[in-house]
Amino acid sequence: MSITEKKYWIINTLGVNDSFVIDCIPKSCPKKYRYHECESLIDEHLEDASMGFSDNYDSGTQLYDFVANTIRMSIVSEKVKGVFEAFGVDGVEYLPFQLLDHNESPIVDRYFILNPLEMAHIIDMDKTEYTENPMEEGQIYVADKLVINDENVSNHYFRASQFMSKQFLTDELYQALLSEGVTGLSVKEAEGYKG
Repeated sequence: MSITEKKYWIINTLGVNDSFVIDCIPKSCPKKYRYHECESLIDEHLEDASMGFSDNYDSGTQLYDFVANTIRMSIVSEKVKGVFEAFGVDGVEYLPFQLLDHNESPIVDRYFILNPLEMAHIIDMDKTEYTENPMEEGQIYVADKLVINDENVSNHYFRASQFMSKQFLTDELYQALLSEGVTGLSVKEAEGYKG
């Protein structure tokens, strides 16, 4: 049972079923794991970096504001960036890149990797059922049932210090994204999360 009355959401970066999918990060950018460390990458990120849609996922036919991907990052449109900024979300970098279609032609709309710089101790590790990451002590590898304790949360978008591979949203930010008609956002409730 949650220690909090607030609701939090975990972003599912695999998105929705009919979305185009990105499955690799540009070679010219920092290594993938560094985007999960809550560290600034703006000085290392090349503005002319580009990412294209994977040929390994042939079911994708739609381009959404949240682009589905297998690299566990939030890849978002200018519209999502605008909602975050209007909502006053702090502690995030918007790393621009050129999105390419299957023919490697540039897509006109601007897209960004959201790089959360904030981390929160939101998970009650004593009550959560999980498997520890064998490569990183104290990190959740797979959760069977998350229990949330939000007394240390001060931002609307962040990573959990004990589950760095996941990105969290407050319910207030999630509702703002929905009310602005943002597409492609797939979430699961954090309380009781399994995955």
